[in-house]
Amino acid sequence: MNEQRLSELEKKWLDGSITDAEAAEYANWYNSGQNEPLQIPEFIARSREEHQLRMLEKIMHKLEDEPESEEGELQPVPIHRSKSKYFYPIAASLILFLGLGGVWLYHSLNQEDSKEIVKQDKAPGQSGLLITLDDGQEILVDSLADGVVAVQNGITIIKKNGAIHYEGKANELAFNTASTKKGRKFELVLPDESKVWLNAASTLKYPIAFTGKNREVELNGEAYFEVQHNTKQPFIVKAGNQRITVLGTQFNVNNYNNENHIATTLIQGKVEVQAGTEQKSIQPNQQAISSNLAEGLQISEVDAQESISWIKGVFNFNHSDLKTILNQIERWYDVEIKILPGVNQNQVFHGNTNMNQNLSEVLKVLELTGVHLKLEGNTVTVSP
Repeated sequence: MNEQRLSELEKKWLDGSITDAEAAEYANWYNSGQNEPLQIPEFIARSREEHQLRMLEKIMHKLEDEPESEEGELQPVPIHRSKSKYFYPIAASLILFLGLGGVWLYHSLNQEDSKEIVKQDKAPGQSGLLITLDDGQEILVDSLADGVVAVQNGITIIKKNGAIHYEGKANELAFNTASTKKGRKFELVLPDESKVWLNAASTLKYPIAFTGKNREVELNGEAYFEVQHNTKQPFIVKAGNQRITVLGTQFNVNNYNNENHIATTLIQGKVEVQAGTEQKSIQPNQQAISSNLAEGLQISEVDAQESISWIKGVFNFNHSDLKTILNQIERWYDVEIKILPGVNQNQVFHGNTNMNQNLSEVLKVLELTGVHLKLEGNTVTVSP
């Protein structure tokens, strides 16, 4: 991105005239250097830290100087209405993609409100898995050391380098179910050496050995698959009303019941997706979405890497509405979300934030949208 374009986008962030597409463009530029030094032009700042502070200071001044308005009254400045109605969501999105957590809140919210949010904090989720064997026996592998977990029907289940593996030859057909509770995610290696990462509140049912014409598993929740190539034995994932068939590839499937849709996103290779009587192929950086409430498949172009940011410990909020964000928070922090009437659940965000921070840091940023959040016991109440 050239310096003129960068300067133009920063100005639009701060005066509130930026579009969704421009916000995504700026966020992509900023976050492209998360794992390596970001080359910020000297006319903007000498380092990422200086750039973050500079942006925070400008937002603070903007909020402090912006005049309040009567409900619904338009301001003479471009697009603005009141701080809580318009500029807070812009500021929240900016802070999210800068990865600043709740730093801004310590300066912008009054002390009483800030204390109300952090009075009862929640630590982030962690690695954890429950395996249910064919005979109903349950094995919690969260705290188990590496080694043999169980032996069944000639198959040995082993925990190795933080993942579950299956070794041996089965003497009869049996199924296991791997489950992650809220606040847990885990990696397992299936009998064919295919790898599966399970996100929070997810279950995967699979045979302890793939002996038939197909390698078939059943998913509820979210999982990322890296499937071993085998043209003679297609790999099939049943997820809600979708049936996903691959020979060997990498893809993510989101099939949470409270999302009301199933999304299959292809990272590499080729995938056949069937929903009802409709079947379509998708290519890398495409997503197939079907509804639990209606027939049909919708194919769209996406950045496929965003769908698997959770594996890397990052909440991806790009193009996400408030309801979707709250669902992610509910699953990862093992809390219940209560949304009161009057909350705008459709406002859209751009950016991401770290999954390894306490819940209070995420809630503080979301407060910039103009909603109010309060954690009592294990319930987060969201009010206008």
